[in-house]
Amino acid sequence: MSPITQNSFGPVGRCIYCGDTGGLRREHIMPYGLAGTMTLLDAVCKACEGATTSIDGYVLNNFLKNPRTIFNMPSRKGHPETLRVDTRTKKNIELPAKDCPSLMFLPVMNQPGLITGDGRGILRGMWMRAFNLDDGRLTELELKDFVSPTLDMHRFGQFVAKIAHAMSVATLGLDGFKPLLLELIRNKDVQPYDFVGGLPGPAPTTEKIHEATNRIIDVNGKIYVSAEIQLFSCFGAPRYQIVVGERLNAPPPEWLKTSWIAASAQPR
Repeated sequence: MSPITQNSFGPVGRCIYCGDTGGLRREHIMPYGLAGTMTLLDAVCKACEGATTSIDGYVLNNFLKNPRTIFNMPSRKGHPETLRVDTRTKKNIELPAKDCPSLMFLPVMNQPGLITGDGRGILRGMWMRAFNLDDGRLTELELKDFVSPTLDMHRFGQFVAKIAHAMSVATLGLDGFKPLLLELIRNKDVQPYDFVGGLPGPAPTTEKIHEATNRIIDVNGKIYVSAEIQLFSCFGAPRYQIVVGERLNAPPPEWLKTSWIAASAQPR
């Protein structure tokens, strides 16, 4: 696939989430906190920016906080020199960030319910990657165990849906598809499983830290725009499939060969 190399798209001229035209700001396609450099210009209103920032903040500062700190990924407020570890018996143990035992975990999911026709059992398990975690290190730190942060699947669904919607707007424009993700992104009560799921088969390990691709898919004769997103593809993390919207206009042929790739990030 041919990677997209430009860093900005637009200006869009209206909010990609609600359609408002006042006070527009730029919107990151892949979040800045995950080393995303590509943006949509004049693409998000103040109210929706606040809502999407809350989604990003939950994911980036909870169960992805330690991996982001260890790998020194971008942060507008900077990273702490220490990270907190909780055990079953002790709370708020502060350890140097570069040495802190951590687990990065991401959900392994079935395909979206809209594709399978069955929304049951969407979560198949968890993929995990350990950092600074071995018996010798735990003994040295006098830790018998530690407790991982919890994963809110609804928030995670909103997070990948937001990325998928923004990248599809950059590729096709707001008028190139009928969006299906807006209620999920804006509403805490909408479940993600009809539109957000995983891809079957083994996940590849790549040189880039994340990879994402737009595709056209046919579901029972109906044509949809989809996005395939692999966060932390450098570790072979799970791939996600998001049904973004119904296709309205035929995309140019080269669009099917387009790959969105976020910038690399180096460990400390």
